[in-house]
Amino acid sequence: MPSVPVPLVTLFILFILLLTLYFRDRQYYRGAIRFLFACILLLAVGALRWIWPAASLMLLSILLAALLPALAWHCFSSLTSSRFSSWQLAPAAIVLLVTQCWPPATDVALFVLYLSYGAALIKVSAQDGDQFIFTRIGEASSAAKMAIAAGCFLCFSGITDLLVTLEFIWHDGQFMPLMIAILQGLMLPFMALAIVLAAKTRPEVENSISMPPPSDPKSSQEHMALCHQLENQLLKQALFLDNNLTLNLLARKSGIPARHISRAVNATHHSNVSQWINGFRIAHAQHLLQTTDLPITDVMMESGFSTKSNFNREFLRISGMTPSQFRQ
Repeated sequence: MPSVPVPLVTLFILFILLLTLYFRDRQYYRGAIRFLFACILLLAVGALRWIWPAASLMLLSILLAALLPALAWHCFSSLTSSRFSSWQLAPAAIVLLVTQCWPPATDVALFVLYLSYGAALIKVSAQDGDQFIFTRIGEASSAAKMAIAAGCFLCFSGITDLLVTLEFIWHDGQFMPLMIAILQGLMLPFMALAIVLAAKTRPEVENSISMPPPSDPKSSQEHMALCHQLENQLLKQALFLDNNLTLNLLARKSGIPARHISRAVNATHHSNVSQWINGFRIAHAQHLLQTTDLPITDVMMESGFSTKSNFNREFLRISGMTPSQFRQ
C-alpha cells in the first residue's frame, strides 16, 4: 500500500538531512537541527501508529503536532528581534484543549495553527537577512532561508492535514493512502534538493543588485554619515574580525539601533549588513594572502569567518576568484 512506504521514505530523507547539517556545522545549524529532529519524531510516531494503533500513540502524535509549530518559531525567531515568549505556547494549548473537548475539530485547529506559524515565519524571514540580529554576521542570510523553508514546510503540512480531513468527510478515507503518497511525493524532491545544498554550498559570483528608487538627499547624507561613523569604529576597533559579531552586538557597541544601521547600509551601499561587513573581512583576508604564508583555513579564521563555505562564497562574490587563485 503506497501510504506506508512513502512516509517512511520521507522520514529517512529527513534523517539524512539532519545528519548532513549536524556533521557540516551543528552549531551553525542548531535551530534547523532541532526543528528537523522534532519533525522526525512526529513522523516516526505517525508511522508507528500504522503498525500499532494505540490510543497513547494517538495522544502523543497530537501533542507533538501541536508543539511543532511553536518549536519552529522558537528555533528561528529567537535569532531575530521577535523573541519567543511563553505566551506563544497558548495556541498549542488551545489545540490540545480542542482535542479533549471537541475531537472532530482537531484537524481544523491544527490546520489553523500550522498555517499561522508558517506564515509568521515566512513574513519575518522574507524581509531581509538583517532581521536576524542575533545571528553571526555572514550567516544571517542563510538563517533567513532556512526559516522560510521551515515556514513553507509548516504551511504545506497544514494544508496536507486539511485535505486529508476533507477526504475523510467526502469519501470516508477511501483515497487517503493515495493522497498522502501524492502529497509527500511532491515534497520529496525539495527535501532531496535541501540535502544537496546543505552538503555542498557552491560559491556564487555576485548577483546584480537593482538600484533603489531615488531617496531624499537629506536622508541620504544622514545615512552616509552614519555608515562613515560605523566604518571608522569597525576599522579602529577591528570589530569585523570577531566571528561572533552580530547586528545586535554591533548596535550595542555603536549605540545605534539595529534597524537604523540596517537602513543606512542598505541605502548607502545597496547591500545588507552581512555583505557590508564581509567586505572588510575579505579585504583583510586578501592582505593576509598577499603578505603571509598562512594556510587558507587560518586566513579564514583570522578574517572573522567561521565556516569555509561562507568564506569561499563571499571571497568569490567580492574578488571574482577563489582564495587559492588570488594567492597565486
